[in-house]
Amino acid sequence: MLQKLKAVVTSNVTALLFASATAITATTGWLGELRTASIYAVCGLISLYALTWLFFLTRDMLMVRTMAGGNLKYPVCYRKVDHDWRISEAGDFYGKYSFECQNVSASDLSVIPFDEIWINAYDKVDITTRVSADEKKFSIRESRQSLYGFALKMLSRALDVRAISWSQVVDPPIPPRDSIKYEVTISTPRTEKDAFSTEGALAGIPTNIPTQEAKLSLSAPPGFAFTFLDPIIVVDGSGQRDVQAEQQTKGPGLNPQRTLVSWELHSPKTGKRYLFRYRLERI
Repeated sequence: MLQKLKAVVTSNVTALLFASATAITATTGWLGELRTASIYAVCGLISLYALTWLFFLTRDMLMVRTMAGGNLKYPVCYRKVDHDWRISEAGDFYGKYSFECQNVSASDLSVIPFDEIWINAYDKVDITTRVSADEKKFSIRESRQSLYGFALKMLSRALDVRAISWSQVVDPPIPPRDSIKYEVTISTPRTEKDAFSTEGALAGIPTNIPTQEAKLSLSAPPGFAFTFLDPIIVVDGSGQRDVQAEQQTKGPGLNPQRTLVSWELHSPKTGKRYLFRYRLERI
C-alpha cells in the first residue's frame, strides 16, 4: 500500500495536476464566491503533496544510508559496473554509467534501490537513463532522481558535497536471479575545474550497492595529462576512512601518455567510496 502511494505521489502526472490546479486557481476568477475557499483547499492539498513527497525522499535517502551501514539486506547486486568519464578543458564533467543489475531477492523486483554519486557544487545537472542496446526483456518505466547537498569532513578538510541519486522502476518486474542492463548518463558544467588547480580534485568509485566488478575510465581533455597526488583513500558515507580496505586495494593506473586513468575493483566493500586525488597538467 505504501509503495502504491509513493508511486502516485512521485509521479510526474501527479505533479503536473497539482501545478495545473495551482495555476488555474491563482490566475482565474471564474470560481466566484468560492474562490477564496478553493484557494485554501488547493493550498492545503499542495502542502500535503509536498510533505508526502519530502517524506518519501527522506525515507529513500535514509534507506541508502542504512543499507550502506550493513543494517538492511539489499535486494540487488551489481554484477558489473562501468564508469566512463570525460572532462573538458573548461572543467565540464560527462559520465556514462553502465550497470548489470541482478535481483538477488526471493521475489519479483519492480524498483531498483537508490544509488548515488558525490560531485562538486553544480549550477546545472542533466541526467538520462536508458536500457542498454542489447537488453530485450525489460524497460525503464520511470527513472526517479534526487539532488541534495550536505557538509562532510574528510581528511581534515571541510567539504560541501552534492549528491546525485537515482532509482529505476522496471517493467516487467525482474524475476529472482535475473538481471537487467541499463545506462545512466550525467553531465555537469564546470564541476571539475579544481582538477586544473594545484590542490587537484577527487574521483573514484562508489559502492553503495553490493558490487562484484567495477571499472573506471577517466579521460583527460586534449593537451592535458594526469598526475596522481596522494595514495588512494576509502571512506564511508560519513567520510570515515577504512584503512584496511586502502591497504588491500590496488590503486588506479595510467596509460603511457598519462591521458587515461583506468581502475578495476573486484568484490569491493559495500557502502564505501574508493577515491584518488589527481591533477590535470598541460603537456
